[in-house]
Amino acid sequence: MLTYMKDKRSVISILMIAVYNFVFLGTEYFFDNVCALFVGQDQVVMAQNIVLGMSAIGFVIYGLLYRYLGNTKMRILESVMCAVVIILLGMLNALQGYGDVLICGCLMFLFLGIFGAKICYCASSRIPDLKFLSRTMGFGYALGILLQFVNNNVVRGPIIQSIVLASGMIILFVLSLFSEKTPEVTYNNEHREVKSVKKAMLMLVAVTALLTLIFSTLDNAVTMVHAAGDFDIGQWPRLLLALSGIVAGILYDIKERKYMSFIMYAVTILSVISMVIIQLGGSFLYGLLIFYISAGFFVVFFMTAFMQMSYYTTMPRLWAGLGRGVNNACACLTTAVSLALLGRESPILVLTVALVLFVFISLCMMGYHIWGATYELDEATSAKEAFNSDVEEEKRAIIFGRKYHLTEREVECLEAIVSMDCSVSEIAGHLAISRAALYRHVANMNQKTGTKDRKELIRLYYDMNQKA
Repeated sequence: MLTYMKDKRSVISILMIAVYNFVFLGTEYFFDNVCALFVGQDQVVMAQNIVLGMSAIGFVIYGLLYRYLGNTKMRILESVMCAVVIILLGMLNALQGYGDVLICGCLMFLFLGIFGAKICYCASSRIPDLKFLSRTMGFGYALGILLQFVNNNVVRGPIIQSIVLASGMIILFVLSLFSEKTPEVTYNNEHREVKSVKKAMLMLVAVTALLTLIFSTLDNAVTMVHAAGDFDIGQWPRLLLALSGIVAGILYDIKERKYMSFIMYAVTILSVISMVIIQLGGSFLYGLLIFYISAGFFVVFFMTAFMQMSYYTTMPRLWAGLGRGVNNACACLTTAVSLALLGRESPILVLTVALVLFVFISLCMMGYHIWGATYELDEATSAKEAFNSDVEEEKRAIIFGRKYHLTEREVECLEAIVSMDCSVSEIAGHLAISRAALYRHVANMNQKTGTKDRKELIRLYYDMNQKA
């Protein structure tokens, strides 16, 4: 673990997730406070979920924009979006009407959604060891929450807070540019049936959507209390979100996330209890504490699960950040139902809804665990069998490439390097590329594998072969 944390790629991944969570959640908190100056608590909740819905659109369209515009045009568009978000953050304090604030928020969160999808993809593509995927998400989320807590409680005044958020947006943009040094990654798994992948995806989307119904209702209840001025949710209880994110990351990574769905299922029970406590008139603080503890586990769960799934799809730029997209979309679509439920003082209704949701969550969680666990087992088994059997070098290179996120072209270069006993010029000629291009591919592979040169890369390749 210490070696992993010392790796520059791990640090960059954690920082990207942290800064994005800080900017997104900090802007959401800032937006809620501005809305509360013009409208009541119900409309604040409605506005919050509308802008979350806009961010969900951003998460979905990022992959399409990248495919259509390409890297250069996309970078220009990202520069414009970054500038617009910074300008809108400055304008938010000066707006004089609820409608203007809402329009400003929609545009801001649409762009934040696009940035979020890119950050999730770039962070996932830079992680050097997938055994620590959950920990990367957990530490990044926790650090983002801590930064938001400091901004809310140490930095005073809306103008200074908007400046801090704008600075975070600039840092986020710089990190996203730096991450572009990581080449495009293709994640294809020939050892798994396509139907099984699709089933696992479907169950994961269903689980996230159903869990969002519970957590968004709880979040709406908390936001209403905050908007009414009865309790500032940015105070010390929010630190439990950071703590739960760290604990979730550590627990989920046990046995390479074999028990992640079981742990999340147990946490779901806590979230249902929190809903019942708040709705039945119990201590708001107790309900808030349970909510924050369980919410941290939920965020790390869907971020990790969707990133893990993205490694085995042909559209990783879509799937890597889709967890947040599904979460935000469902929060937006269920706002009216959530507010109606919170507005009725009917304990029996609350218990009935919670029980029905829990039953559906149980079924979907079971399906996700069955297909997801089978997937990981099939992948691990096929990889081990391929290395232990007398297979061609191509198979070995493909498996090595999956482990270190090599591109398809890099895998071809690796296969040629380890199988051909000839000069660099001859290897380049065999691959129909220049020597300079071959050196660039080797440099990229050195960066991804943490090796210094071609000889060390080959040594690592054969070490993996012998240990498997």
